[in-house]
Amino acid sequence: MRSSVVVAQVNGRWQMLTLGHSALAKLIAAQQQAIATQGQAGEQFLVYVGALELYFLGQRAADKLQLTPLTTVPDLQLTPGKPMPAAEVFAILAPIAKAQSDQPS
Repeated sequence: MRSSVVVAQVNGRWQMLTLGHSALAKLIAAQQQAIATQGQAGEQFLVYVGALELYFLGQRAADKLQLTPLTTVPDLQLTPGKPMPAAEVFAILAPIAKAQSDQPS
């Protein structure tokens, strides 16, 4: 994988927003390869937390939602490549999101 395409629905139509992000594409590909090697098949998708610039590879398997951090986050208990239950990830991120929402704009 060498590149990525980000699309979004704008006014009911899909549009390309960005092209590139080769470093991100490589992180995604590496994590997908690790998952395939472990024999853990399932629906996969990218989760982006824009306010914190965090990317996770999401996977739904056996009715469980897992999120795997793609990058290191100082001061958070998130390890790249280590899948975690989504509820745990959201519990870690919730206080940060709350603190940001409490700040005046």
